[in-house]
Amino acid sequence: MPCFSGMNSPLRVQVSTDKFLASRYDTLNRHGKVQATYIWIDGTGEFMRSKTRTLDAEPNSPEDLPIWNFDGSSTGQASSEDSDLYLRAVAIFDDPFRRGNSKLVLCETIDANMQPTHLPIWNFDGSSTGQASSEDSDLYLRAVAIFDDPFRRGNSKLVLCETIDANMQPTPSNTRHKCVAVMEKAKDQHLWFGMEQEYTLLDLDGHPFGWPKNGFPGPQGTILD
Repeated sequence: MPCFSGMNSPLRVQVSTDKFLASRYDTLNRHGKVQATYIWIDGTGEFMRSKTRTLDAEPNSPEDLPIWNFDGSSTGQASSEDSDLYLRAVAIFDDPFRRGNSKLVLCETIDANMQPTHLPIWNFDGSSTGQASSEDSDLYLRAVAIFDDPFRRGNSKLVLCETIDANMQPTPSNTRHKCVAVMEKAKDQHLWFGMEQEYTLLDLDGHPFGWPKNGFPGPQGTILD
């Protein structure tokens, strides 16, 4: 299947000032071929990207359109070491710019495992969370894990994030970044993390069971199992 693609640049509609010249191209015989412009939101979460491929037949639904790859490192959606991402069609419309039987294809981005790609980096006010001064308060959230939300339910998600500064470097409180660096160096050792939960039983007056009413308790071995 032949295809033609441009750069993954922000979507802009280029309109020729010479309407006659533009109409000449619009009325060319396409011999049954269809131009499908894939559109998606890039890593900023705000700007759109697009690229166009030529199809042999007119698609009637998103399922008729092939999944198509793109370079995620050029759109802020992947690192240069692992940049292959993919576009999956979710909606299709007639193209009002190219006209004819051309299509605009709205897409979601997925990785090589056909899973949704990372969420966009999002800013927050670090001065209100004790992570930055008021003079330079813009910090950012980068998603590192995503889970179904047991509180809102439905398709809502809980997104665990690490904090980074405007230079995309970890903030001083980002201890996860330091941990990942250590774990990466020692990954051949198959390290484990152990988690322990502790509970305290309280009396009706809110005082812990086993604690003296005045003063402090003895060694923890007598009150912890």
